[in-house]
Amino acid sequence: MKKRFLNELKRHLGPLEENERQAILDFYEERFEVGTKYEGKSESEVIDELEPPSQIASNVLRSYGYSTADESAAPRGGIGSAVGVLLFDVFVAWWLVMVLLTVAFAFSSGLLSVVTGLFGGSTLVTQILSTLAVISAFALWVFFVLWVYDRLITFFIWLIRWHVQAFSLPGMNAVRSLRKLKAEYWLRRNSTALKVKSRVKGIGTLVLLLSLIGFVAVEGTFTLRAGRAQLSEYEETFAVPEDGSLDVYTDMDIGSLLIRHYDGEEILVEKAVNEDADVDIALTDNTLQVENDLIGGFLSFNWVFTVFPTHEETTTIFIPESVSLESIDANTKNGSIDIEDLEAASIRAESSNGAIRLNGLEADSIEGRSSNGRIDFDALVAGTLDARTSNGRITVRDSQADTLEGTTSNGNVTYERINAPDAPGEWVEATSSNGSISLSDVYAAKAELKTSNGDIDFYNADRSHAFERVDYHTQNGRSDVDVPRQ
Repeated sequence: MKKRFLNELKRHLGPLEENERQAILDFYEERFEVGTKYEGKSESEVIDELEPPSQIASNVLRSYGYSTADESAAPRGGIGSAVGVLLFDVFVAWWLVMVLLTVAFAFSSGLLSVVTGLFGGSTLVTQILSTLAVISAFALWVFFVLWVYDRLITFFIWLIRWHVQAFSLPGMNAVRSLRKLKAEYWLRRNSTALKVKSRVKGIGTLVLLLSLIGFVAVEGTFTLRAGRAQLSEYEETFAVPEDGSLDVYTDMDIGSLLIRHYDGEEILVEKAVNEDADVDIALTDNTLQVENDLIGGFLSFNWVFTVFPTHEETTTIFIPESVSLESIDANTKNGSIDIEDLEAASIRAESSNGAIRLNGLEADSIEGRSSNGRIDFDALVAGTLDARTSNGRITVRDSQADTLEGTTSNGNVTYERINAPDAPGEWVEATSSNGSISLSDVYAAKAELKTSNGDIDFYNADRSHAFERVDYHTQNGRSDVDVPRQ
């Protein structure tokens, strides 16, 4: 019976290439072997669990782009078909494609926000269960994204095939070859990959269910944390140190941060944070420390929850104008940082996931760091300005600096009105792996501009200043550098 089943399946898989067909046959050959040797079933019982060979072949051929039904349903060449395709393109296709792509991305991203925000525990056991659940849910999410991707490719193949047939164009074989863009195509070519996929889905589902059950058994309940959390509000005041000097340090797991002057006489800290956060605000030895730790920390993946923000966690630090700031070291793992109208010896702002906005500051050195967020410097005065982000644009305007450096892996770099012709800086650098670089009215002794993919534009309206050296290079883009050089 097995031999008859496999022969019939082989016959129905005729349109496939030999190696593709053999990979499918090997998969079902192994299914019979597992069923008879390890599950104690007969060949007849294994066959009863499977779909008929014709149905299996139909599903496989459809996933490989050989859909006889689709081809017969698609309009054939002719004036009527061509007009129908053109009307479809004008009134339907262009927005339908955009909607499908947007919905697929939004739905996949939204699902990620949910599965990574399942729950967080207050004990080591529940944290471990949370971690296992999120890992398994994430694995299932990956397969779902691949499924959505394959459905989009299937739609595009159908659309292209319709155009080819309607306009009687050659190249149907080339259209069929587009099936190689599908993830399922490559998985089916490798029986090991199919086994891994099947087992990961099975194990992931089992682990997710067991983790949920275990969590409920320990905690009594669980809540989806991807929704809007309850916020707790804090307000604390501190007397200004006797010598009037102050260092500010923040280390927050979650929440945006604002630091600015005000006309009060005491240091004021206002916070609205997740109710599960452990908040610590203290003034010790002239150092103001503001910290919050989200319960569960990294182990329960709480820090991932607000990749798609749904919270309003904020911290605002008000500094009296009478205070002499020595340093500001502002850190948050998830949230933006704004620092306004202050003077200090050094200022540093770093966010793992959020924008950095610094405005009206004066310091010996000013640094902005973000792993995922834009950086905006405006009206700054410093010996060194340093902006670095992995994913986001960098903008520096109306500032003065001896050294200005900006680096982003993905985003544009823009400098405008930096220094003056009669008071230039020493060094200007702008680097992007994927983005354009634009400088206007930037004055320094030397400049270096580099991008792997983007344009480079540099123009100074005042022609009285001449650069000692200007180096610029783009691998894929145009360069328009028009500044006087010695």
